[in-house]
Amino acid sequence: MKATLVPNIVGFPSYSMVRYAEDLSVALRQIAPPDWEFEMLQGLPPAAIKRLLPGAQGEKWAGRIGRFVTYPSQAARSVADVYHVLDHSHANIIRSLPADKTVITCHDVIPLLGAKGQIPVSVGRATRYTFPLRIQLMRRCRYILADSESTRQDLMEHGSVPAEQIVVSHLGVKPAFLEEATDRSEKTRAIRRRLEIPEDAQVVVHVGNTERYKNTPTVLRALKRLTEDYEVGKHIYLLRLGSPLREDETELAASLGISERIKWAGSVRGDAAFADHYRSGDVLAAPSIYEGFGWPPLEAMASGVPVVASKVASLPEIVGDAGLMVSPMDDEALATCLHQILTVHKLRDTLIARGKKRASAFTWENCARRVLSVYENLYGVGKIT
Repeated sequence: MKATLVPNIVGFPSYSMVRYAEDLSVALRQIAPPDWEFEMLQGLPPAAIKRLLPGAQGEKWAGRIGRFVTYPSQAARSVADVYHVLDHSHANIIRSLPADKTVITCHDVIPLLGAKGQIPVSVGRATRYTFPLRIQLMRRCRYILADSESTRQDLMEHGSVPAEQIVVSHLGVKPAFLEEATDRSEKTRAIRRRLEIPEDAQVVVHVGNTERYKNTPTVLRALKRLTEDYEVGKHIYLLRLGSPLREDETELAASLGISERIKWAGSVRGDAAFADHYRSGDVLAAPSIYEGFGWPPLEAMASGVPVVASKVASLPEIVGDAGLMVSPMDDEALATCLHQILTVHKLRDTLIARGKKRASAFTWENCARRVLSVYENLYGVGKIT
């Protein structure tokens, strides 16, 4: 039996989607019986386009042609018993595959909810048009894998997808995050020295990207409130992982007078490096407006860092009782919860213990077994477990 995996690698680069494809494929190969074979497609944008149109225009058109022409053609030529499109942004490829043998993973429906005014996230004109088309194409598949029950419910309510077509398969956390590390190890001290964060500082970690749903302004306003607190104000810093602040967010930080308290870690790659950066902080702030799954809270909990997260979308499903929960736009509540964790040691210790225990239940092995059971059910040799 053969499964062809179709990752997101053409025209829409995403580090998190690269991680998903790599981690799932590794786990599948580790747990699958010997009679299963897995092929990972390796589509690339057409090099000829880049030669004809050098620079940004060439990259843009090569990505588009790769995404909508050459990649679907490559998928169509693959012969397999099961096809798995690993990211809903490539739903167009479903047209090139036998629908009754195809599974697709839907990671979130942020554009759909933003377009409907369900969440305060702006959506471009093109995405407003194309995302409903992706939903229509996903409905053609035999099964849709959702990263969370929250995403499953959104697909049913806002995408009119039948409940029996959607299977929840939680993502996993890598072992590097669960490894024990001594508090303020030499690696974390080195990170603080590199970023010029004082040794005695209390550090709030935030993981951002170029999208608005990570809710950076609320984090910045909460940081401002913490700087005004007599207990922690003189020693509070924000460690930003992921992308740097956007221009308007940088302006907001300047207007709040907190620019010098914000340290961007730069490019961080690799599980161990991310774990060390989480552990360089004292608490993670994750007041996202929406998350299809929410890796940062899970990884922080696994790394022994307590979490304050939004009580929306998938985050309560992931964090459970192992973190403090707030409304996403309430910067006062966020600041209050961060302050409690920074100052109440018993609470901090309790959340750390709960977080590590909860995070340990989210494994790639569990994810892969769930996905493999979907493949086997589609092939007609088993039930979904």
